[in-house]
Amino acid sequence: PFRHSDIAPQNMVMEELRLIPKGSHWCYPESHSGLFLRFFSWKNRCSLHPAVHYYYIDFGISKYFPGGKESTRVATTLRTFPMIPELSMTVQCNPFFVDIFQIGLAMSRIIDDYPALEDFRGIAASMTVDDPHARATLEEALKQLTCIRDQMSPSLRRKRIWERG
Repeated sequence: PFRHSDIAPQNMVMEELRLIPKGSHWCYPESHSGLFLRFFSWKNRCSLHPAVHYYYIDFGISKYFPGGKESTRVATTLRTFPMIPELSMTVQCNPFFVDIFQIGLAMSRIIDDYPALEDFRGIAASMTVDDPHARATLEEALKQLTCIRDQMSPSLRRKRIWERG
């Protein structure tokens, strides 16, 4: 398995082409051409079937551990989220637990920006518990996400969310 080691909102991207058929400009993402002379058009994300796919990017400091997740140990620090409790240059920790903590922190940042996502705060909190062995696993977090999704009405799932003003 791979450990990413740099999970953060800026390293999460979505497949754009089906959502914005004319594409967006790399420097001005709310423009097709880089100029603001034309109307910017996109499709409603919820109307696309199959759903839009999301990806992690920036695998520059990721690492492959052929021995598996359970036995892997490293001594490390991180630049994106240096406050992760078990990080140390001298004491080894399981880097996969660190990735889970990073996902929880990234979720918390996104929830902070979008109040309508508050229902997901508990999942983020379960992934950022100080004790790495008490943290939710990815499988547990996915189960929690699925449970929340299944309790939402289809109209609520399609509702636009707004950034905190």
